[in-house]
Amino acid sequence: MPESPNNSQFPTVPVCQSVRSKPYDHPVEKVVSVKVKGEKKTDKKLKKMEQNKTAATRYRQKKRAEQEALSGECRELEQKNQTLKEKADSLSKEIQYLKDLIEEVRKAKGKRARVPE
Repeated sequence: MPESPNNSQFPTVPVCQSVRSKPYDHPVEKVVSVKVKGEKKTDKKLKKMEQNKTAATRYRQKKRAEQEALSGECRELEQKNQTLKEKADSLSKEIQYLKDLIEEVRKAKGKRARVPE
């Protein structure tokens, strides 16, 4: 077998002389579109991941804001509760003072009624 420069290293590939495409051949455009679809899938996946990331960030920020609002409301209510407790204590002391004063007045009237003038 005579050796040609192409036969020594590379096997010969039969070249199709027909211009018409065969039914089982894929046009070059379809191969490109499959690649584009693959890229589109990757792009869609990346886009979805980015959307999920931003949604998670928004959710965390919203939860943090809600928690801060609740904490602020809790502090305000605790202050109001403390103020009301102080006011209740003050009113309780005032009631006891007035009760004691009424008792003293009754005792004083009782003594005056017994002592003739």
